[in-house]
Amino acid sequence: MKEKLTNNFGLKLLSLFLAYLLWAGVINSQDPRETVTFENIPVAIINEESLTAKDKIPEVIEGETITVSVEARRSVCSSLTRADIIAVADFEKISVAESVPIEVSVRGYSEPEVEIVRGQNQFMKLSLDESMSQEFRVKIATSGVPETGYVTGDMVASPNMITLTGSKTQISNIKEVVLVVDITGISNERQVYGIPVIYDKNGEVVSNSKVSMNTSSVRVNIPVLKTKNVKINVITTGTPAEGYEVGNISYQPQSVQVAGSAVELLLLGTEIKAYCDITGATGVVEKNFDISSLWNDDLTSLRLVDEEELAVTVTMKAYEEKVMGITPEDIEIFGLEDGLKAEIVKVGQSQIRVRGNQAKLKETTLKTLSPYIDLSEHTKQGYQVVYLCYDGDLSGLLLQDMMVRVEVRISMEEADPEAPVNGDNTTEDGTEGQTEHTGTVY
Repeated sequence: MKEKLTNNFGLKLLSLFLAYLLWAGVINSQDPRETVTFENIPVAIINEESLTAKDKIPEVIEGETITVSVEARRSVCSSLTRADIIAVADFEKISVAESVPIEVSVRGYSEPEVEIVRGQNQFMKLSLDESMSQEFRVKIATSGVPETGYVTGDMVASPNMITLTGSKTQISNIKEVVLVVDITGISNERQVYGIPVIYDKNGEVVSNSKVSMNTSSVRVNIPVLKTKNVKINVITTGTPAEGYEVGNISYQPQSVQVAGSAVELLLLGTEIKAYCDITGATGVVEKNFDISSLWNDDLTSLRLVDEEELAVTVTMKAYEEKVMGITPEDIEIFGLEDGLKAEIVKVGQSQIRVRGNQAKLKETTLKTLSPYIDLSEHTKQGYQVVYLCYDGDLSGLLLQDMMVRVEVRISMEEADPEAPVNGDNTTEDGTEGQTEHTGTVY
């Protein structure tokens, strides 16, 4: 019996092999091996401090993510997820060519149960740059709007300067550091904390993984001010050129919103005055004013909410003209010596023209002008030529006809038979008679 069992050993071994093939065939038909691919697997970095300790900042050029394919039985493949694929780049293994090998493994499995058919022998390519630190001012931006009737004052960040550290290339490309503060519905002073955002020169956000800050957060004090709508009043100073008056004054804005403490807003009053000098002007005067310079320097908390500049245009208007007819009967005679008489024979023109503003011209008449001639220096008989004078109020008026000729005939006055014949000009009380007049000659 024993011989029968040992004499067929080869046959038995063949039977065993055939049984295995049969078993493997059954297994493969029920749970075959297959390949599954995972894309965008992030590559973890370890031992980065080995480079930063040498004042070198690595920047990944290629290999931040990789694609991995694994082969395993269908039952295993169906249970795998991207989280099971581990990709690691050890910066201590950096080569002279500045590349780091990427080691790939599958969590919970080893070969040959799970075979990595794609992903091994890949490299993360680096660019090593010098480490650099630089200070940047923290700019404050706001989002939202305060409660109606309030605005925020000048906000101050603490710290207002922060130090950023990164590669020389990265730091040199930074444009600004901005902290956005939400002021929606705010009506009283408060403090907030936030993390600034770093922007490069293209306006893109710089990742905190590439640049580090020397502070974890920044505190911002937000002052809140009340607002008040105040009118603007433009007042002209000086006198325009002769023959001109102020015609029209226009300006923008006509009112502004001012923010400040309640006390200083009360002291400001209801209007802001702007004084515009028009001395010697004949046409249009245009001036711009810094509105914040128009109130008292002691009101230090006040500031403008919107408008910053006042634009003023003052248009000069030429005087209007009035024409009045004049006859010899309208002219008085003064200064004639006793014993002489005078008759106005001819006036050089029949009209008198004056210019002035509308209100002044309205009240101007020949009577208010009081035209006269002065014959105090004309004692000879015969025809004499004198020039018209005016005894009225000429302020604010311009005479267009400055030298009006008046032709006068002077003759002896006929004697009065009842008058005393003593050859002198005396009154009954013995005093000498005089005729006086003071006027302006034009």
